[in-house]
This record gives sequence, structure tokens and C-alpha cells, in this order.
Amino acid sequence: MAVRASAECVGESLTRHYRLSCELFDTYPLPCFTHQLSQNRLCLTLHTIDRDHLEALCHTLKNKVSPSALTLTSGKAVDAGLAERAVEGVGVCLVASLSLASLSLEGVRLRGRTLRLLCEGVRKARTLKTLLIRNCTLGDSGTESVCQAVKNVPSITHLLLVNCGVTERGGTAVASPAVEQRQRHVAGHPQAATALLDAMRGLRRLSLNGNPALGDTGVTDIAQALTEDLWIKAVDLQHCGVGVDGGVACRALLHINHTLEVVDLRDNPFLPEVTAGEVTSLLQGRDSQGSSQYGWLKTSEEVGEEAAEDHQKEGYRGSGRVVRGRRGQPYPHIPTRRPKLPSQLGVPWRVEHRLYERREGLAPGSMVRQGGGEGQGGGEASEPAKDSGPEGEANLKKMRKLISQCTDPTLRKKLEHYKKKYRREREHRQKVERKLSRIHSQLQGLHTLDDSTLNHIEECFLKFHILLSMMQNTGEQEQSSSSGTVSPLHHPSAELGGNQAHPETVHPPSTVPVPPVPPIIHQPLNASTSLNHVISASSPHDSRQGGDMETVKADNSRQRGDMETVKADNSKQRGDMETETADNSRQRGDMETVKADNSRQRGDMETDESR
Repeated sequence: MAVRASAECVGESLTRHYRLSCELFDTYPLPCFTHQLSQNRLCLTLHTIDRDHLEALCHTLKNKVSPSALTLTSGKAVDAGLAERAVEGVGVCLVASLSLASLSLEGVRLRGRTLRLLCEGVRKARTLKTLLIRNCTLGDSGTESVCQAVKNVPSITHLLLVNCGVTERGGTAVASPAVEQRQRHVAGHPQAATALLDAMRGLRRLSLNGNPALGDTGVTDIAQALTEDLWIKAVDLQHCGVGVDGGVACRALLHINHTLEVVDLRDNPFLPEVTAGEVTSLLQGRDSQGSSQYGWLKTSEEVGEEAAEDHQKEGYRGSGRVVRGRRGQPYPHIPTRRPKLPSQLGVPWRVEHRLYERREGLAPGSMVRQGGGEGQGGGEASEPAKDSGPEGEANLKKMRKLISQCTDPTLRKKLEHYKKKYRREREHRQKVERKLSRIHSQLQGLHTLDDSTLNHIEECFLKFHILLSMMQNTGEQEQSSSSGTVSPLHHPSAELGGNQAHPETVHPPSTVPVPPVPPIIHQPLNASTSLNHVISASSPHDSRQGGDMETVKADNSRQRGDMETVKADNSKQRGDMETETADNSRQRGDMETVKADNSRQRGDMETDESR
């Protein structure tokens, strides 16, 4: 009762100071923060709060009396200045508070000045016991800064760096608080270090879940640092990329260190089951006191399942609100009738079906899959909806009858309003259904790939492959005939007889092996065999492919002739351009001659004038 009374007094003091801070910064107290502070806790979500209200909350956290649990959550689209101001307020709270015991940072960008402000606050904390940093992408440098700040704070008992991007280099930094703690205890109390282990303050749990880049090297460094430790009780390494070497290091650690009660190696797919079983067997019987303080943490899958179960226990109304009693306590699960499956797959979902899936824990759209036998394809979407047929008209008539029988004017106005709203929704639904019917008719008219089309595509690819192989063989034959050597594919030593269709390829020791020709192509027996012999010796399908190759050769020769014609035209044009250039140079020479004559005439005239 005394503890409860003191907690209520702290909550009232925090609420009162929060209201005064809001008045100071010209803002209004929010009910959510007032309720949280009355329960001696505070959860700040940066992407849902403005700057003025954040200033008021930071002013509230400056006092010695602060919430015992503080959580700071940030989204992706949060301003860096806003996050920096929030972390600065948290750092001031860590320094001034005499009651803050738990600090959680989730998704906050810890870089530069923001990280320095946090480390300064943690370094000067007096009552902090649990530090949780989750999804903050600290990296190795940030992890080292945090661990350097934590190792000199004896009040911290739980350090959790979950999904913070810790790699192999960060393993030594994470183990440094435990090493510093052992040296401090042994140096200060050399005789009582083993007698009063639990009475000494210091780190008891180290959690690194969700850091797959830690690997075997980082885990081995941590295990070596904890070999002679007498105070760490639990080490969590879920989903840390632990393999064979890491498992062996943990097993050797448990053979030496008998203080550890928990070494969690779950969610490590590269860890052999035999090694994991040996580690589990070594841990059995160590938690003799049965204390839940150092119990096994839940995996991410278990946390998700519990959240789904909690969500499933709550009852829902048609609007999706939680059904609560008079005192605000939620009722147990309210069983409701199972809604009917939709008769048409084209009609949009009703809210009732979505709420039923959510409440019963079904996968989204599972009711559609269960009702797949009632309607397949898009043809049923063109059928009229329930409200657009005779039943819809019956509903309208029923509403008109209710309006005519109603005598209360207020209720009559409401019925008229809902009647108009129902008519508008009915018209809108009819438009959507007509649009869906048009879309389904267009989809039915589209061309689809049937078996015959796919077979034709495969045949075309096969023909193209055959053509490439035959062109490769022809090129090798021409090259060997021009150089006076025999092609490796048709070496004389590879001839086994006229009746053999696929002779083995013999490669000379000095040449690079050529990839084998697909078995569907019949190779020639010697280097003098022509391409016509290959086609005639093949099946009618291969002869048809040979004709196609001849057509391709003719097209290539025609293209070469066109290219030569274009080259001749280009050379003729170059000759014409050179002729024009010569004419222009000749004209320039004539113009220079005329200029010289004119200058000579002007000289003669000047001479005559001077005479």
C-alpha cells in the first residue's frame, strides 16, 4: 500500500508539472501524456508530436522526479532537429532524475551530436538500470561509444542492443563493460569479490539479438571476455549469425564459467543442432533459485504470436471499436455468427468480413479462397448486386413505409437523411459494378499464351540454337582450311566410321577445348564434308533448317552488295567534294591575281600623278 501511495504521489506530481510546462510554452496538455504520467511512465512518439509540445515535455523531464520508464520512438520521416532535441531532453533527464530506471530508444537516428548527447547523459546517470536501444543502426563506432559510456555506470544491469548493426568489430566493444566491471570489482574487493557476488552492482544481462553481422568472430570475442566473469548472468545471441565456431566457443565458455544461467542461441540457422543441444544441456539446473529476472527472452515469432492472440481476444463492433464495459475493461472474446461468404468475387469486401478475419486470426482474403468454388473468373462480376435488384427496391420501399409511419419530426429527418445516403451509395455501387463488368469483358478479350503458342516459341528457340551451332562449325572449317590445319571438332583421329552419327570430339593438347555441340546436331565426319552433306544426312526438320540458313546467307550477301554500293556512292561524293574544293582554290587564285593587277594599276596612277 505504501509503494502504491508513493507511485500515485509521483504520478500526481508529474501531471501537475506537465500542466505547468504546457502553460509556460503556450500549448495544451494532451490526455494521452497526462494518463501516461499519472502511471509514472512516458512514451514519446516523435512523428506524432510538434516542436512546442516537445519543449513542454522536455521541460517536464528536467526535475529530479521523473517517470520510472521512458520510451522514445521515432519514425522514418522525422526531422533530424526534432530527434536531436528529444535526445537532448532525455540526456538532461538522465542527469537530473532520481527515479528513472528504464530507458528505451527505438528507431532513433543516433549520429554525431545526437549520439554524444545520449552518451553524456548515460555516463552521468545515477538510477538507470535498463538501457534498450532497438533499430537504431549504431554500427561499430556508435556501439563502441555507448559501451564506453555504460562501462563506468554501475547502476546499469541490463544492456540491450537489438538490431543495431553490430558487426565482428563490435564484439570486443560490447565485451568491454564486462571486462571493466571484473577489473573494478577484483581491484576494489579482492577478498570479497567471490563471497558477495550478487550484492555488488554492475551489469547482469547482455543482449545482442538481431545483429546477424556479428558472426562467429564477434561471438568468440565475447565468449573469451566472459571466461573469468562472475557477474554476467545472461547473454542473448538470437539471430546473430552464429555458426560452428561460435557454438564451440559458447560451449567452451559454459565448461569454464558456471555463473551464466542463460546463453540464448536460437534463430541461428547455421548453428548445428548438436552444438545447440549441448549448450542447452550445460545450462540445465543453473537457475536453481527460479528467478525470472534472468529468464529466456521471447523470440520475434513468439512476440508476434502473442500480439495476434491479444488482438484476437478483443471483441469488435461493426465500426471496428473495442467493446468495453462500464469501468473501461474490455470484455472477453464475444462470439459472433460467421458472416456469409460473398456470392460475387467482383464485389468489394464488406467491413463485416474483414473484421471477422481479423478477430478470428485468419489470413487476409482467406474467406475468398474458401469461397472459390462458388465463383471463379470474372463473369460473375457483371451480375447485378444485391442492392441493385428487387431486394434493393424492397429495402427502399421499406424505408419509405417507416418514414410515413414515423410521427417524431427529428427521427423523420434522420430517416430521410439515411434514405438519401442509402440511395447515393446504391448508385455509386451500380457504377462500380458496371465498371468492373467492362474491365472483366476486356480481360476476357485479351490474348493469352496457350500450349500451342508456347510450343511454337520453344521450336523457334531450338531452330535458332541449331543455326548458331552450324554457323560456328562452318566458321571453324573455313578457318582451318585457310590456315592449312584441321579443326579440333573434326580431327582425323575422331573419325570412327560412316555409320556413327555422333563421333566424340578429340582436342589437341595445345588447343583450348571447344564446347560440345548439342546432340540434336549431326556433326560431319571429316573436315572436307560440306554443309549440304550435313543437311542431307539430317532429318527433314534439319533440312528445313539448312534451307533457312541458305536464305540467311543470301540475305547477308545482298546486304554486303548494298554496303559496297553505298561505299561507292560515298567515294563518288568525296571525289565531287574534292573537285569543288579545287575549283574554289582556283577561283581564289584568280581573285588574288585581279587584286594584284588592281594594286599595280593604282601604283601606275600614283606615279603618273606625281609626274
